[in-house]
Amino acid sequence: QSNRSRQRKKRQFGKQALPSLYVDDRTIIQEVDVRHLRKGDHCIVGLSLVRQISPLFDKFFALLASWEVFQLYHHFIMVDDVWQVDSNGTPLTKEGNPAMVCEYSNTVRESMRTMSEHGLLHLIGNLCVFRVAKLSDYEEAVLNQGIFQVAPNHVVSDEERDQIVTKALAMTKTAKSYNPFTRNCEHAAFYASKHSGAWVSPQVSWILWNGFRFGCQLVGVHFLLNLAWFPSSSAALSHDKLLFADLKDTVTTGVNPSLTQFYWLAVGYHTFATLPVLLQALVSMCRTVVFLRSQRKTLNGKGYCHLMSKEIGRGIVVGGLAVATVALMPKMVWDTQFTVLACLLLLMAYYLSNILFNILAQAAIRTVVTSACVQQCEERNACYHNLEQDGDWSDASDCSDCPAAEAEGDELKFHSSDGMRARSVSQHKPKLQQVETGELVQQNQHKKSRRGE
Repeated sequence: QSNRSRQRKKRQFGKQALPSLYVDDRTIIQEVDVRHLRKGDHCIVGLSLVRQISPLFDKFFALLASWEVFQLYHHFIMVDDVWQVDSNGTPLTKEGNPAMVCEYSNTVRESMRTMSEHGLLHLIGNLCVFRVAKLSDYEEAVLNQGIFQVAPNHVVSDEERDQIVTKALAMTKTAKSYNPFTRNCEHAAFYASKHSGAWVSPQVSWILWNGFRFGCQLVGVHFLLNLAWFPSSSAALSHDKLLFADLKDTVTTGVNPSLTQFYWLAVGYHTFATLPVLLQALVSMCRTVVFLRSQRKTLNGKGYCHLMSKEIGRGIVVGGLAVATVALMPKMVWDTQFTVLACLLLLMAYYLSNILFNILAQAAIRTVVTSACVQQCEERNACYHNLEQDGDWSDASDCSDCPAAEAEGDELKFHSSDGMRARSVSQHKPKLQQVETGELVQQNQHKKSRRGE
């Protein structure tokens, strides 16, 4: 086997991944190992407009989604259970066929082919179609743990899963042409899934609100450019007269700044630039806290504490950093004359602060999860000895998601303090996956049928 094939079987984060909140602050998502996916699951991956152009691009966008840097997502519904992943990284069903999904999708190559055959107007009217596609089309997300599952709010039975798949397959025949605002992949996935069953798209609302805030801040840029004529806020407040003594040279330019003018410009700037950022941070944090408190009985203790601390920390850190940055932009202009940079920071402060927080939070979480998992594997050394003595290695695959376990071919190796253990282990389905909402996503029947094989 090539090194790439071996790497495809390694999973840094599987069922140990902690939950996150979607952009609407009221939908829980969790990064999952592709081998845990079942039919009817509502899944999301990072949105990539250049999908299947280059594996490097696909990997890049998968990592951005995994680290919560790029928060635009593509949605689909699983049609099949994923039984195993072959040496080429292709998710397969029990019968050995590629696992399929239902989705609104298209690729650059397909779009170019459509445009060459039917023209640009036909392409614009048929950007995407709702269809059945292979899960392996998202190969880099499969290999780099860039697939998230929308956590169900109850245990989804096999009958309900069949209903979801039937509903999604029916939409392949009845769904109308794609529209990014009224009929997109998110609408279809939420409509087919049991999570909401409604034709909704939280991303559209999120984009519209951020567009409104961005528009307000563009007005703030206008006020900032006018404030740039003043030497400093302290200078403005220190004069009793309306005219500034140190701005006599500006008379030739027709500029006649006054204290009253300064006040109005400052109020306008903070109203349109600082206040929208502050309100977004406060509203998002309060809405998240209210939602998580309502879900406290559904979430397990670890998931609840993790989400609550993370989102409160986000409100304080992101909101505080963004508001402070925006509020200090006039002083930056007066002190450095870097007007263009100040305008860019004004417009991007909230987004950049959120990215920085997500990267640091993900780094901390992954470090803690990895350390805890390695420690757990060390504590399981006695269990491995028992497995050796009993000769039953069917449960050893439960540790295949652990960073201390490394799969090569059919051999599962455990790195522990007393050396490396190796046993020939058949590719069994891991035990029931515990989603952080406290709900079991996989059913006992699936586990028993797996072992029966």
